[in-house]
Amino acid sequence: MNALAKKLGILGLMILLMSIVLPGAAFAEEGPRFSLSVSKTAPAVGEEIEVEIKASQVKDMVAFELNLYFNPQLWDTSAIQYSSGLAGFSSVTQQNLWSEGHFQAVYTKISASAGENGDVILGKVKFKAKANGSATFTLRSILVGQLGESEDKFTKYTPNVQAQAVIHDRGVGGGNNGNNGNNGNNGNNGNNGKGNGQQASGSQLQITASPNQDGVVQISVDPGNLKSVIDQVAGDRVTIAIQSDAEVKKIEVEIPMEQIRYAASKNVQMIGIDSGLATLYMNKDLFAREGSSASVLQFTVSQVDASSLPAAAGAIVGNHPIYDFDLKLDGRSVSQFVGKEVAVEVPYTLQPGEKPGNIVIYYVSNSGQLEVVKNAKYDPATGKVSFKPKHFSMYFPTHESGTFNDLSEAAWAKESIEALAARKAVNGVGNNRFSPNSDVSRAEFIAMLVNLFDLADATAKSSLSDVHEQAWYYTPIATAEKLGIVEGKNDTTFGVDDKITRQDMAVMMYRAARTFGYGLKPGDSASRFSDQDDIAGYASEVVTVMQQAAILNGISEGVFAPQGFSTRAQAAAVLYRIFDKN
Repeated sequence: MNALAKKLGILGLMILLMSIVLPGAAFAEEGPRFSLSVSKTAPAVGEEIEVEIKASQVKDMVAFELNLYFNPQLWDTSAIQYSSGLAGFSSVTQQNLWSEGHFQAVYTKISASAGENGDVILGKVKFKAKANGSATFTLRSILVGQLGESEDKFTKYTPNVQAQAVIHDRGVGGGNNGNNGNNGNNGNNGNNGKGNGQQASGSQLQITASPNQDGVVQISVDPGNLKSVIDQVAGDRVTIAIQSDAEVKKIEVEIPMEQIRYAASKNVQMIGIDSGLATLYMNKDLFAREGSSASVLQFTVSQVDASSLPAAAGAIVGNHPIYDFDLKLDGRSVSQFVGKEVAVEVPYTLQPGEKPGNIVIYYVSNSGQLEVVKNAKYDPATGKVSFKPKHFSMYFPTHESGTFNDLSEAAWAKESIEALAARKAVNGVGNNRFSPNSDVSRAEFIAMLVNLFDLADATAKSSLSDVHEQAWYYTPIATAEKLGIVEGKNDTTFGVDDKITRQDMAVMMYRAARTFGYGLKPGDSASRFSDQDDIAGYASEVVTVMQQAAILNGISEGVFAPQGFSTRAQAAAVLYRIFDKN
């Protein structure tokens, strides 16, 4: 292949790179080094800066694809410009990614000239500032094509080098363009360029913030202040507490990921953001899974007008506030949360006649459909509802007032039954009846358990011969089998219609609690059941654990009755106990 053909081949490959993202490769031990620099470290809103991307120790470079990340909330993405002084073909690609904070550009030589060597300026990207804040640019990856002896080769590098700038209002002190220091507004007692005062206090970073002209509070957390809190925190949680005007309906918070990773290195388990509207708690597992290379975390919470929802949804919302949440890393929304990675608290004022166990959270889909969040719990002591979302969108708290007309037959379990019904975890038997004193089958109990803890897995398959794929109980039993909560009998059946025994109910709940990480903390020391020896070997230890955790009680003084059958009311009561304790 002659040199010109080689260059044209490179050009074709680079055009292909405009529409796909090549798989990553390991960072080469030897090769070029990369750096970023900015023309201004403290631009004012409306001013432009240039980000220069430079490579050193380059050898025979004939093509590259660079990927630069930034916070799109701080820069006017419609004004981005790219230039390169290299001879050849240069182009920006995937402009649709700019709104997500991702800039991509490609370059290739198209002549028969030699490749680039030594120190090379790859290009300059011009940005126009649009909002106050601490901005970070990150060159996350770059694909470099080199001219080889027999063929051209491409290597992907992941330098993750950064450059910073602090954007401020015109006339406000801040570095190159103003007064940076005691006489400016850039310290703990000043306004940090956004009307924000930030002060470390114990395990909290306290921030006082004022809304902008649009009524939005925008906060860029100062890395030094956050590090001070992390260094002195005594527990496993750091909280960013924000105080602002009572009428504020939207708050945007930006946190440098470098400090979040630093917190994890100091064994901080949880980062909290108390925005005043709602409180977000993020477990370090989230950042290990999603944010290992991110530069900036952006959290937004706003209150939404119920009039924007479909009429059917609006009727359920009533006058309760609707919260719209969003969490981004480098401008990319985090679409899914796993397990206990994220928890949220929102305020709720209990009204006369409302029951704490019946306070729930609803998720509002983009189409206006409602779905109850089953893990939501109201704490009367704090006046807040906490829940663990699977993703972010719109949510609101409300009280579910439904009941059954036969609960007087088991008044002792009324609260538990209504709380489970509010979460759509149990159903009646028809005619608004629950039939609390009827025995519960093994299939019914597993359905109640799987529904309450939102474990249903539509992809699960059952190997048990009497679990039929088209039956109502198939998915709950198949899910429980997949998770190790249930096993078949010796004859490979489940016994879907068999009445569940009290000892089997204990075993299934124990396995479920272990599966989703619920703690079964011992309470007061419980005395041994008088019929302990009648409990099957596979259930004896489990029953003791559940008894000590105050989940299971005897049916009479000191008697457990392991082979006795559980009623629907008893099943609901023990399920709600384990739910309420975690």
